[in-house]
Amino acid sequence: MRKFFEVDRYYITVAALKGLVDMGELPASKVMEAIQKYELDADKPNPITV
Repeated sequence: MRKFFEVDRYYITVAALKGLVDMGELPASKVMEAIQKYELDADKPNPITV
């Protein structure tokens, strides 16, 4: 369930990195690196709309 609703440790890490990118603290490439490292599906539909 955590993976489906995107609240496991990997999605939380990516969300935190995205916040740092939005604040200008990290380059956007770090988010993509984490998505690839954790093998997350970036094209997955939002679980709220499913």
